[in-house]
Amino acid sequence: MTPFRCPLCRRPLTQEGGALRCEKGHSFDRAAEGYVNLAVGKSGAGDSPAMCRGRHAFLAEGYYRPFADAIAGEIATFGAEAVCDAGCGEGYYLRVLREKLPEAFLVGFDLAKTSVRLAAKAEKGKENAIAYAVAGIFDMPLPDASLDAVLSVFAPVPEAEAHRILKPSGILLVAHPGAKHLMGLKRLLYENPYENEEKAFVLPGFEKLHDTRVACSATVAGEQLPNLFLMTPYFWKTSREDAEKLASVPSLATELEFILSVYRRI
Repeated sequence: MTPFRCPLCRRPLTQEGGALRCEKGHSFDRAAEGYVNLAVGKSGAGDSPAMCRGRHAFLAEGYYRPFADAIAGEIATFGAEAVCDAGCGEGYYLRVLREKLPEAFLVGFDLAKTSVRLAAKAEKGKENAIAYAVAGIFDMPLPDASLDAVLSVFAPVPEAEAHRILKPSGILLVAHPGAKHLMGLKRLLYENPYENEEKAFVLPGFEKLHDTRVACSATVAGEQLPNLFLMTPYFWKTSREDAEKLASVPSLATELEFILSVYRRI
């Protein structure tokens, strides 16, 4: 038995050779890297391959490691044994979490096939490998009440779907930027940089427990500068003239500020 359910009929999927099949005969091939595509009718969705590869390279350098450690520590505090990253990208936060909870069942979903491929490739040959599937976060192919924690990092918050797949009193963790996050980048790009608006999420079906704030700094250099830019919303909002300023500096010092809001399913 796999942890996944069929995206078409909602029945459990079982492994048969190199594919996952349900009792209704729906079949989904497992890719050579180990992931399965369960995003029926959503081909080509998610971040572009260039954005996926840029984020993968940037996160591998450890700039966001203090935040990843904070996420792992928070989840471990609740004794979670089954965790989903809804919008997992290339799996960076799940890999850090596994260091803290090596026996936990971990699963990640994302619509960007390039990211999921990179995430699954990193799991080849590992014991208790993290399970990955190409799937949307608003219709995740998991049974009801099957998880202890759901993680949403810099992504739309699928509160209704998280409520469905979480066990009673399960935990939803929502990561979002603090006011000064990436101010160094914005000071370079823009004439009048502004602080981020810190969001206060009201999520039906959940009670808020607390916020954890992580503030640090980083000096980003070389090819990681355009990779950082690629993984931010500023990539879409910045003029070509302003974006070219990145090429004028060999490195960039910037503040990093993250907020992790923790909610309990009610």
